[in-house]
Amino acid sequence: MESPDATITIPILQQMKRDGRKIVGVVAWDYQIAQIVDRVGVDIVSVGDTVGINLWGHSTPLEITMDEMLVVCKAVRRGVKRALVSCDFPFGPLQEGTDAALRAAILMVKEAGADMVKLDGAAQFPDAVRVISRAGIPVFAQFGVTPQTALQYGIPYSAASKPGAQVPPDLTTKLVEEAKLLEDAGASLLDFTNSGSTPWQPMPKMCALGDRSKAPRLPKSRPDLCIRTFSTLQTQRRLTLRHNSG
Repeated sequence: MESPDATITIPILQQMKRDGRKIVGVVAWDYQIAQIVDRVGVDIVSVGDTVGINLWGHSTPLEITMDEMLVVCKAVRRGVKRALVSCDFPFGPLQEGTDAALRAAILMVKEAGADMVKLDGAAQFPDAVRVISRAGIPVFAQFGVTPQTALQYGIPYSAASKPGAQVPPDLTTKLVEEAKLLEDAGASLLDFTNSGSTPWQPMPKMCALGDRSKAPRLPKSRPDLCIRTFSTLQTQRRLTLRHNSG
């Protein structure tokens, strides 16, 4: 087991998952909160694009720009010494193609100090996931009902983010296929967002993301970790759940 003061890395998170230890992730948008959550020992500090709504009055997360995300990520990075810092892509670079996505990922790592980039709606852009991963930048692939995908499921994001909300059961097969696709593309972590319990239950078993002793052996490039998240616009809490495949 690593030292309590050890800097968190992707391999450490994956080992924690294999050991059945809980992983704590918290959203932060400023230097002070980043310092606090890092000192209390969280494992992932996520710089969320919802900063645009909650701090700056945007009507949707889609309005935030790359320049704004860089400013927020830099502030959080300065406050974090131990935890792994993940930074959300704003809407735009991923949708513009693999070249734009790679440039944005490099910018977040070089200028803002991100340890990992989080791609909303990543299942629609597996080539971008693959290119960024090949460049050596860990990808936190977000899928399910996210701010950037809610409308295509016919679910307002404001409704999907409420406690107890879940996608229709008939989408289970589609979401499991998306998880497999993201594994194959080289994502380091999967963020299964606002899905409810029905689509989540088969994920660990069908995507080899559960107990590694019971799952098929996978290449090392595939993720050992799947995180299910619940988000409310009021608190932006991220709950990382321990789960079993058996």
